[in-house]
Amino acid sequence: MTPASDPMTRRAILASALGGSALLVAGCSSASIPVLSNPDPDDEVRGSVLVDELALIAAYDEVITANPSLAGQLRPLRDQHRDHVAAIGDDLDMPTPSSTPSRASVPRSDALRSLRRLESAATRQRIDASVAAAEPELAQLLARIGAAESGHVAYLSGDLA
Repeated sequence: MTPASDPMTRRAILASALGGSALLVAGCSSASIPVLSNPDPDDEVRGSVLVDELALIAAYDEVITANPSLAGQLRPLRDQHRDHVAAIGDDLDMPTPSSTPSRASVPRSDALRSLRRLESAATRQRIDASVAAAEPELAQLLARIGAAESGHVAYLSGDLA
């Protein structure tokens, strides 16, 4: 092909491409460009742990309500879970568990067994969450929370049982 038979030269193509790009850029303002925020990769980890901690608090409240004689021994453990929620950061948009403590009497041994199971599961979940955490500080916090929950299992297995 000769330049005379081809109406579009390389210069014409480049000029039209550059001109079109300039129009596109000029037509965009910062207000019209959607800005994608980079979500914190640990938000999901924090959210999962918060849901678990809130469920543990609700479980303790239920057992304390059903077995008032255990209140003195169980409130400190429940309060540690509240501390965990505060340490993780309760400012995430989290649904709160909708369970209300039941008034039904649950045998002491069954109630303690249930709490031990929940605390044991929480210990394993904290280990998994600490491995999944991107921030080293969060991983350390979750490991400490897991250790506390492991201590809860030992406490619930001891003299209370």
